[in-house]
Amino acid sequence: MSHVDEGTLQAWIDDALSEVQLKAVDAHVAACATCAAEARTLRELAQRATECLSGVGEPPVADLATFAALRRRARRPAVTRGLSAGLARAAMLLLALAGVVAAAVPGSPLRQWLEDAFGGETVPAPAPQEEPASVTPESTPVAAPAAEQEIGPAVALEAGRITIRLLALHPSVAVRVLVADEAEASVLYSSSNRDARSTSASGRIDLANVNQGRVTIVIPRAAVEAMVEVNGSAWWQKVGPEIRILGPGSAVPGEGTVFSARS
Repeated sequence: MSHVDEGTLQAWIDDALSEVQLKAVDAHVAACATCAAEARTLRELAQRATECLSGVGEPPVADLATFAALRRRARRPAVTRGLSAGLARAAMLLLALAGVVAAAVPGSPLRQWLEDAFGGETVPAPAPQEEPASVTPESTPVAAPAAEQEIGPAVALEAGRITIRLLALHPSVAVRVLVADEAEASVLYSSSNRDARSTSASGRIDLANVNQGRVTIVIPRAAVEAMVEVNGSAWWQKVGPEIRILGPGSAVPGEGTVFSARS
């Protein structure tokens, strides 16, 4: 006598067969002890799976046996094809529940049982949660140092004449002399020269102790006579429209006359 396959038996239990198929299986199960026993086993598995899903604690030994049976049957093609939707869902939920319990309690008996029931397959432990990345407080931006300013005295011509004297000038300081359409003569130097000292009067400017940067001297074009002296020596002279370079400097287009005290 041939037997009813498991998929058909499961469909018969779930009342999912046509009327003709239902009558045929009814008659066969009534006459075949083997298929009747298989049908009882399938019913018991479905009921035990439902009972396993009703609790949230660790399943008892009987439930674990049900889980193992579902696992073994799920591996068999005949059952996979014929397993009812309800039983399949129950099996998957049971698998998920057991997996969560085992993963959450690494040392529990259920974890060891799962490894045995899955034929040596390990249940993955939950991945360690990464610590939130520490956020380094934003540092307060450091303000850039203020740009150095040029400062210095300015005086009017005395009868069209002006004399400018640079005293104790450091050799590293460059000197530039310009002729411009200005009403007053002026001497500009970097504000970083803290020790610089200047005195002025109509027709004369004295500047001492400039030791860094550059000194810019502006001579009015209208000056009839102008003289620039550096450390006691005449470096530059204007007589009417004529310019005389007497010191260690030279005329530079657009820059006037540029002197270097190093020379």
